[in-house]
Amino acid sequence: MAAPGVASETASERRDLVAQLFAIERALGKVGANVNQIAKATNATGEWQPETKATLDYLRRVVQRLDATIDGLAL
Repeated sequence: MAAPGVASETASERRDLVAQLFAIERALGKVGANVNQIAKATNATGEWQPETKATLDYLRRVVQRLDATIDGLAL
């Protein structure tokens, strides 16, 4: 029996969690590529595209949620 406050997932649940974390990592890699494209377009034109600020604000919120979720995991 697990100690109070300690997660007690099965090996299968742990594998699923690890797979999900790797999927998140891949998705963030794709986001990074998109951010690089935004930077390239901004540097080329010297201007922000109208949707750039909203996109970056959204990405900041997503990363904050991911950080909070990962911090809450008992790994």
